[in-house]
Amino acid sequence: MKSHKIYTDADGLFDFVSASYLWVKVRTLRADSLEAAERAAIKEIEQNLPSIERGYVPSPTGPSEPWPWDSIHVRLPISPEFSCGFPLRANCPPGLDTIVSISKQASNWRLVLRNLWDQEIILDSEFNLVSTQRLQPPQ
Repeated sequence: MKSHKIYTDADGLFDFVSASYLWVKVRTLRADSLEAAERAAIKEIEQNLPSIERGYVPSPTGPSEPWPWDSIHVRLPISPEFSCGFPLRANCPPGLDTIVSISKQASNWRLVLRNLWDQEIILDSEFNLVSTQRLQPPQ
């Protein structure tokens, strides 16, 4: 799942999905032990397994089950050429971006998405868009 990445640190678990749009699910629940956290995660997966087996893809209009509706939708002002090329292909489906990297810089998030080029996304601590720019191709 190149378009899906998880970032963890002391503040929680951050679940990112990108497919020409960006969804973020923040999980900050605490457990008494690693074993308790593992049991809770397995229980959540088991409860949602029927929906997961049917398949789902978050979309710009809203997530479908079992994707959580309390996810944060980040609107990205990225050119359609990012997914569809130039000239734009007719009936271009949303591209499956690759999340190349996720990091924190002070209180901001830095993500690099890859499709037809690499795109840097900077988000503030509340996942509001700060900036985005096309990156030069790797040398």
